Amino acid sequence: MAQVKYLFFLLLFLFFALTAPAFSAQKRIAVVVAKSTDGDAYSLGDSWARGVDALKARFKKKISADLYVTYQTDEDLRSTLKKAAEKSDLVILPDAAYYKFLPEIAEEYPSVAFVVFGEIDAPGVRRVLFREEEGGFLAGALAAMMTEYEGGYRINAERKIAAILGEEDASAKALLKGYVAGAWYIDPEVKVLSGYTKSFDDMSMARDLALKFSAQGADVIFVAARSAGDGAISEAAESGYWVIGSYTEQEELYPDAVLSSVVTRVESVLYYIVGRYIEDGLRESEISLGVADGCIDISVRSRSAEANVPQDVREKIEEIRDKISRKLIIIR
Repeated sequence: MAQVKYLFFLLLFLFFALTAPAFSAQKRIAVVVAKSTDGDAYSLGDSWARGVDALKARFKKKISADLYVTYQTDEDLRSTLKKAAEKSDLVILPDAAYYKFLPEIAEEYPSVAFVVFGEIDAPGVRRVLFREEEGGFLAGALAAMMTEYEGGYRINAERKIAAILGEEDASAKALLKGYVAGAWYIDPEVKVLSGYTKSFDDMSMARDLALKFSAQGADVIFVAARSAGDGAISEAAESGYWVIGSYTEQEELYPDAVLSSVVTRVESVLYYIVGRYIEDGLRESEISLGVADGCIDISVRSRSAEANVPQDVREKIEEIRDKISRKLIIIR
């Protein structure tokens, strides 16, 4: 009888052991940015801060999440990255300022997963590849429709648009390729002017390029040069051209200058990365994100975009966005 009782409890223990959800330690997530957030709801730095708060709300007790912020001195950057690695299982690095220190830190902390948004050669580092051409396509389609919009404010008779990019890297080239493709999807006769600031800080170069393109007849200019782009935006209202912004909803900051913006949905990016990390440890070395993932978008439904962009144009852009998401439009 004792043996039967023992066997019963053993089977009962095995049943609960096999059917109960496995205990999983809380994952420690760090998001590390190199510029102080400024409290502006539409700044890129503040977007990552809000993204960290959203992560905590979404994944609750499965994770702990911290935002690390520092200034761009070598000493601060290295020590902040090291501190994040010491205290985390997954470190997400949106800012390239840290990348030169990453190989040594990644080697020192081999159990930590690092995620970057640019090109870097370091052991165990995962890389996010945004399908930038999709955002560029949406901007190009919007610019082409606006430059041909009859009676549009600041719109001239010439079918010319422009793009100002930052550094001449793979990301900028993909944006430009998509921009041209999107414009020609609307009208193959639209002429596209383009140039690079070759710096993300040179506002005077962006301003000079914008004035040059405007003088050549471009009335809508896509600006994707980070801080340098402010130089082009600052001249838009006075010099009589429109800007399509980038990264965040810049039309909410500059409603007299910016029609709409190609945006990176930071919260969706973080949800995807952290969700995959919880699910399978983020096995893939490259992570491709775009419109279908909710990570790249165009802000045609913001308050200022609705005021600046005609309804029929906004509806057409949303139709194009849906086609990209469903792979009915593929940019190669």
